[in-house]
Amino acid sequence: MENVNVCRKFWMVLGGGNPVFHHESEQSAMKEAERLARQNRGSTFTVLEAVGTVTASDVMWREAVEDPEIPF
Repeated sequence: MENVNVCRKFWMVLGGGNPVFHHESEQSAMKEAERLARQNRGSTFTVLEAVGTVTASDVMWREAVEDPEIPF
């Protein structure tokens, strides 16, 4: 698999609905999952990590990488 391009790594929280917010750090997503769990006792929330993207213009994968400009 050839890495033609890369995408920014991000995290999302999966719970009672579809995840919609992209967190720029794992810690931010974990904090949000904890907040949601406290508000929704008995519900489970999962932190998801983006590992890459695929674009069909033939087929092109972009590897997710750490962003050195994000200070956290």
